[in-house]
Amino acid sequence: MGDLPGLVRLSIALRIQPNDGPVFFKVDGQRFGQNRTIKLLTGSSYKVEVKIKPTTLQVECQALIQGPRTTQCGFYCSWSTCLSPTPTAPCTGYLHISQHSVQISPYDPDFSLLSWQPFLPSYVFQIPFSSRNISIGGVVVPLELKSKEPDGDRIVYTGTYDTEGVAPTKSGERQPIQITMPFTDIGTFETVWQVKFYNYHKRDHCQWGSPFSVIEYECKPNETRSLMWVNKESFL
Repeated sequence: MGDLPGLVRLSIALRIQPNDGPVFFKVDGQRFGQNRTIKLLTGSSYKVEVKIKPTTLQVECQALIQGPRTTQCGFYCSWSTCLSPTPTAPCTGYLHISQHSVQISPYDPDFSLLSWQPFLPSYVFQIPFSSRNISIGGVVVPLELKSKEPDGDRIVYTGTYDTEGVAPTKSGERQPIQITMPFTDIGTFETVWQVKFYNYHKRDHCQWGSPFSVIEYECKPNETRSLMWVNKESFL
């Protein structure tokens, strides 16, 4: 294991697609668990951009998963089922595991399908996991490396967060959604956003409030290399 950095600076930006539109938040005071509520639209796609400093952090690892289809996944599985008779790498389909589905797309040069018997209760495959992914409310968003030095001293990853199928939040309520991003050797970044999901047909309501470009986090790894402490959160 390498040395722990004193601080990790991480930022998350959201832009609604297809036109890179801004995302808004509203100030709710003390009525709910947090004083800011992020406003998101159901049935929509959001571009996610994650910037990390220092650039030397290892943000990916490999997981070897094997066993019967009834094996419980060690991460959230929420993708559609697609039993392809001959899924081969590079593959854009999915492997079905009992009530779960494991995504093996888009193609990654590190992906390796070791063996697969269609419609039989066994599989062995290896797939890059852990931090080229960020989990937003249980939805795993694959991240692609965009640049190592776009701002001089940060590494940048991008992905797409889809709210298709998410139910609108009931009037007068808010939803806490967990944000998780694991790192090799130093632990996991974890925080909770307070969110209100608006019906796709009420787009105007989703645009009332204050726009923000990015949420900045200052984090401190701890000696246990488990969860990182979040020292500061700033909406910019």
